[in-house]
Amino acid sequence: MSFVIRFVIYTVIYFVFSALWDLALADQINWGPNAVQSVMFGFFFTMLMWYFELKRRKKEQ
Repeated sequence: MSFVIRFVIYTVIYFVFSALWDLALADQINWGPNAVQSVMFGFFFTMLMWYFELKRRKKEQ
């Protein structure tokens, strides 16, 4: 369950950041590309954090 929560949090953070970035640079938001990028980034970052957490747990044992 924590995996899903982290994925959603990272995806939302990246989506908000990319939307603000679009507004700052182009005065409009590209919803489709931002949504796809956000999901891909959220998945990648979640997997990366999960990997390091598993590595840390293995070290503790």
